[in-house]
Amino acid sequence: MIKKVSNIISNHSQITLSLVILLVIFITPYYADSKYINFFNFFFFTLILLSALHTFNKSGKKLAMYGKTGYLIIAMILVTELTSNSYVELITKILFILFLFYVAVNLLLVMIKSEEVDSVVISSAISV
Repeated sequence: MIKKVSNIISNHSQITLSLVILLVIFITPYYADSKYINFFNFFFFTLILLSALHTFNKSGKKLAMYGKTGYLIIAMILVTELTSNSYVELITKILFILFLFYVAVNLLLVMIKSEEVDSVVISSAISV
């Protein structure tokens, strides 16, 4: 079962990223006043990062580098939530923004290189 879900996510990574982003947009107002807001933010940011990692069409060393960067950001978000250190939080936010910017550029390139409009191009446009 887990392997099937993993294959679906890997094969439809742009759609998964779009769905996670839409989920965050629609779910966030419901937990904004909750005492567990930090947990929910960590959970959703982690989902976005993991979904974004699957959108890269690279292999080998570059994919490993993107994966390590994503996992580093997830670890830094966790450390930030546990320690409330403002410097670590600033560095984490900068890295998160730069990583998402790179994901957006990658998705834009996928859209530009595509010869026909299909579900991948539409979901890439929604994610960007």
